[in-house]
Amino acid sequence: MQELLAAGEAAMNEADYPLAVATFRKAAYIDPDQPVAHLHLGLALEAAGEAASARRAFGAARAGLDRSGTAAVEAVLEGYHVDELVRLLDAKLGASA
Repeated sequence: MQELLAAGEAAMNEADYPLAVATFRKAAYIDPDQPVAHLHLGLALEAAGEAASARRAFGAARAGLDRSGTAAVEAVLEGYHVDELVRLLDAKLGASA
């Protein structure tokens, strides 16, 4: 899955949002409980102007975060903490922090 996340990030850096969305969708499909895959999918959808789909992806990320262990999530966050991810997702979903 790390390869898919890296490929999606590369597509985002090139502003190839359709490719980024497709790649992050694959990552989310492979590991539906991995909130980081859904977060990246949401960000790609948001960049592509698909707000409703992005909100669903952010919701899936938040739900996955609730199901996943902190250690498993932080291993993928590259130095960020789970509480930072929670704040970001809550902000994207319009929840009060």
